[in-house]
Amino acid sequence: MKLVFFCLVFLTSVTVSFGQTLWGMGFNRVGQLGDGTKTDQITPVQVAIGVSAMAAGDLSSFYLKNDGSLWAMGWNNYGQLGDGTTTERNTPVQVASGVSAVASGVSHTLYLKTDGSLWAMGYNYGSQLGDGTTTSRSTPIKVATGVSAMAAGGSHSLYLKSDGSLWAMGLNNYGQLGDGSKIDRSTPIQVASGVSAVAASGSHSLYLKSDGSLWAVGFNNYGQLGDGSKIDRSTPIQVASGVSAMAAGGSHSLYLKSDGSLWAMGFNNFGQLGDGSKIDRSTPIQVASGVSATTAGGYYSFFVKTDGSLWAMGGNTFGQLGDGTKTERSTPVQVASGVLAVSAGSNHSFYLKKSYPRLSNLSVRTALDANQIVIVGFTMSGGSKNVLLRAVGPTLSTFSVPDVMADPKLDLYSGSTKVTTNDNWGGSSALAAAFQAVGSFAYSSTTSLDAALVASIDGSRTAHVSGPTGGVVLVEAYDAGSGTAQKFTSLAARNKVGTGANILIAGFTLSGEGSRNLLIRAVGPTLGAFGVAGTLSDPKLQVYSGSTIVAENDNWSSLLAPTFSSVGAFGLTTGSKDAALTVALRQGNYTVQVSGADGGVGEAIVEIYELP
Repeated sequence: MKLVFFCLVFLTSVTVSFGQTLWGMGFNRVGQLGDGTKTDQITPVQVAIGVSAMAAGDLSSFYLKNDGSLWAMGWNNYGQLGDGTTTERNTPVQVASGVSAVASGVSHTLYLKTDGSLWAMGYNYGSQLGDGTTTSRSTPIKVATGVSAMAAGGSHSLYLKSDGSLWAMGLNNYGQLGDGSKIDRSTPIQVASGVSAVAASGSHSLYLKSDGSLWAVGFNNYGQLGDGSKIDRSTPIQVASGVSAMAAGGSHSLYLKSDGSLWAMGFNNFGQLGDGSKIDRSTPIQVASGVSATTAGGYYSFFVKTDGSLWAMGGNTFGQLGDGTKTERSTPVQVASGVLAVSAGSNHSFYLKKSYPRLSNLSVRTALDANQIVIVGFTMSGGSKNVLLRAVGPTLSTFSVPDVMADPKLDLYSGSTKVTTNDNWGGSSALAAAFQAVGSFAYSSTTSLDAALVASIDGSRTAHVSGPTGGVVLVEAYDAGSGTAQKFTSLAARNKVGTGANILIAGFTLSGEGSRNLLIRAVGPTLGAFGVAGTLSDPKLQVYSGSTIVAENDNWSSLLAPTFSSVGAFGLTTGSKDAALTVALRQGNYTVQVSGADGGVGEAIVEIYELP
């Protein structure tokens, strides 16, 4: 069922230069948030990672990934998703590649490819696709070349060519095309020159010239053009100078000046102007300072401050402000931090946060004596999630590892309580499927004496591995659940560190975009303060990517003490020869080797922590 809203909203894509996490909130009855449900979300839900741009329209949404692929979700009755169908999508579907920007209108969509070509799809009753027809398109059609930016309104479209010329097409009943007439245009017509940016709403348009002047045209019943009147304009009128960005909402407008001040005008019945009132404004009023970006939705607005904080105001019937309520806001309320860009549709919205890789699997390889126990601790933060645990002994021999443990046993503990256990995996088809799902190697046979189990974990747990005979064993923990809020945040393993092949080795994988700061420690001497005998007197720590050392430390620095506190790690004894370092790593596989700097042996712990 289509739900019709009074405000018809443009939103062009907002692009950033590196991969981000995409978060969505608000109205979701046709799956426009792309989270696999049709449930409204009053608090932001993570939708995708590795995203570089996004656009929220009326009831459909789009985002671009780092590889230039365009993904779509939501309402599709006119083919506005561009996937060749009219089928609603509550999970994203890829519709194009080589894309650099996207704009979503009420029921039509525009996107720009890296070669400067402009493509259009969806509803075309007003000829807003610019292809010379009124035929709706469920597959994209090429409409122009040499394009640098575009905007999709209610039933009209605008695009900017690389030479600064502005072109318009579609419905023109309020003069929103800005060509001095109210004649609809089925093919693009040039309406201005020297233009650097463009925005469009249901029936009004804004553009910014290269000299910083802001121009407005079209429907003006609520004063959204900001010219002090409520008179519609078919020829553009200058409304401000010194402007660096602008946004066109349902019947209101926002613009950002080069000094970081945010100004608003137009319809304000829901407080969407953010001036503390619900009074319409036909002349601009300043509502914030220190602003770096802004956008306007149906009856609501957002802005991002230079510190990355995201602020929202206006209508919130479906939770589209993302503050966890459905309360209208006539003064701005902070709803998120670390935000780089924001996009608003009729009643749903998205924002981009910087993407960090995450620990997706953890492992420890060591050699044990008969009945000796290696204890591997890890923390799952953010809620419950399935984790695949493995104790690999016999299968290691297929990788030419000598002296493997013949029959490892795996016990999972929460504190001092044993939660579950496995001795032999028994060829379980469910476990075999779990191995394949996380990308781990298969066991050598269905009768091997390796151990494995899957458990739901929330918080800190320890895996205890031992065997009736000694040998080399590999202990692994894999993130095997769905959802991105829950994640591994630390790993710790304690055992006796030997020499040669019997040093302590921990492995981990970082998955995702960007880089992650980690704290890594090799603790020996300080363990004596906890009553541990026979500690490794001088541990050495080396971090490898493949065969390359990317970081190493012998003796830690006291400058790291505050970092220990930030992740809840115990302090190290002043002047001790424990090892510790912080390092920024990108996605990939890494190993940490702990050995005696002086060739010594003894008890030690290796620890890996994600830093905030």
